[in-house]
Amino acid sequence: MAERKRNDHSNMLPMPWRGRGNRRAAALVGAMVSLGLLTGTAAAQCVGTACTVTISLPVSDVIRLDLSTSTTALGSPGQADFIAGWLVAPGDGPTAAVKANGPYTLSVTGNAPSFSYAGSFTNPNKPSSALTWAPGTGAAPGTCTGLATFGNSMGTAATLLSGSSGGPAIGVSAPSKKICYRTLWSFTSSPPGTYRLVVNFTLSGP
Repeated sequence: MAERKRNDHSNMLPMPWRGRGNRRAAALVGAMVSLGLLTGTAAAQCVGTACTVTISLPVSDVIRLDLSTSTTALGSPGQADFIAGWLVAPGDGPTAAVKANGPYTLSVTGNAPSFSYAGSFTNPNKPSSALTWAPGTGAAPGTCTGLATFGNSMGTAATLLSGSSGGPAIGVSAPSKKICYRTLWSFTSSPPGTYRLVVNFTLSGP
């Protein structure tokens, strides 16, 4: 019986090829081992049974102003108001509320030296100082009812509210204050027309 010849392809690869493959595998393994060794050589920052870690977190000034309204009607003066020389605004001015994580100051002043004027007469250039104001009285935010003294004017910046820090926190309301207006009127310098003034509320930190 004739013997069948078996083909053994494993012996057909030349030895140099198999040797190169082995060297490549060895090189890869060597690289991984050396990476592990390098990672493990980092110096320990704390050795023992108890360690502490110092954590830093920089915090800047954080302040915010909220106004209850952006417009206020000062009222239309009549004969009695011209004779008296002033008219208290029929309604309260806006309420300003402050949120701050440190000392703050809220100042108020007119945006221009005089009111704008729209009418058929020559512009009287009514000065912004003709609009006087005072903070509301009583418990925050205060009330304008019965207020008789208006010691500030929109011609000069003055403080409405200030403090060492502001809310809100749990159970604590944000510091707030209402502003009350009184406008000065004169027969000789207040012709018929519409008067407007922009008021700046400026909140600043330390």
